[in-house]
Amino acid sequence: MADTQRSIADLLALLADNCNGEITPQVMRDLVLSLNLAAGFMWVDTPAETPTAQAGTYYKAAGSTTLAYGQVFTHTDNRLTYTGAEPIQAFVIATTGLSIASGSNDLVGIQIAKNDGLIAHSEVRRLINSSPDVGGVGCMATVELDTNDYIELWIANHTQAVNTIVQFMQMLIIGRTK
Repeated sequence: MADTQRSIADLLALLADNCNGEITPQVMRDLVLSLNLAAGFMWVDTPAETPTAQAGTYYKAAGSTTLAYGQVFTHTDNRLTYTGAEPIQAFVIATTGLSIASGSNDLVGIQIAKNDGLIAHSEVRRLINSSPDVGGVGCMATVELDTNDYIELWIANHTQAVNTIVQFMQMLIIGRTK
């Protein structure tokens, strides 16, 4: 029988007591699999310019990313997709270094997005003095993920419609079954 990721509630029900001998070797393997943290980590280290057609509007950050680690996560550019069987409660951390293509004193922001929807509590903004200054900024969020949900980093220039350059970026997701 294949090992199966189970919810915490299912595991607690199976392990409540062992009066009936229901804790089998398979249940123990499922327990080990279910308690393993879900984790994914990616980064971009080649600068990429994200077109900003409208000031104050968030766009998916451009850049080719590399998957460093993926325990129940898959990866495409600036996207980590959860592939586990059970829903998880996850903590997302993203850091980036941003610059602006031209101009000065631009307020730029980053936000984490789930399935193309911005997570409001993750927004962080900072002032970039001028090109080629690089401003480091980080954000974080908590989120529930179901199978095939994905997480991305989005950016905005709140001052003007001037492209924002992602100089570097890292994203880490750590979660466990609910």
